[in-house]
Amino acid sequence: MQSGESLRDKLLAEVETMAPILTQHAAQLEKLGRLDEPTVETLRKTRLLRFVCPRELGGYEADPVTEMEVLEAVTRIDGSAGWTLGILAITSAFAGAFLPVETAQRIFAKGVPPMAGMIQARGKAEPVTGGYRVTGRWAFGSGIYHADWVIAGAFLPDQFSRKVLPSYSRRKRARRWSSGTTRSTKSSRPPGTQGNMMLKPSQAAL
Repeated sequence: MQSGESLRDKLLAEVETMAPILTQHAAQLEKLGRLDEPTVETLRKTRLLRFVCPRELGGYEADPVTEMEVLEAVTRIDGSAGWTLGILAITSAFAGAFLPVETAQRIFAKGVPPMAGMIQARGKAEPVTGGYRVTGRWAFGSGIYHADWVIAGAFLPDQFSRKVLPSYSRRKRARRWSSGTTRSTKSSRPPGTQGNMMLKPSQAAL
């Protein structure tokens, strides 16, 4: 097992290797309003998208101090990249920690998927044959363009809220995000802002 110190050093070293790409592509990120493909692909080749997730699901389960130091190091290079990385990595860790075992094993079977979304319940989940019909309108979901799965809170009839996880292909995003600072976080609204989603019971498991 790696010590916290050695993991910290390796993660910060990976941040340093990304610095030239983040710097070189900064103008493009601002223009696109999100991270560009070379930046995302570079992230995916590092430990950074899975460094917070539980070890049993393929992550590195970094301690809180290491987590903050790594995100701070990325943010020093590019604020939007640091913010987006934090969202994608921490949301995956949140889902991995609270999903039922069977669902977590299925979603994390091929590695830690980057996730985004909004945990607050802003939608409604209606039980139907084969799953749930989810409708609603959610607020900002930073990094949603780079997420494989999205968390979206919804209320079930006569029950507490649940967190649904539509996959990338089921997402519909709302209008373009505009901000004067972290413009390239692409904080579009999460799925279901238009129309509705049909989800299997295992996708409404949190």
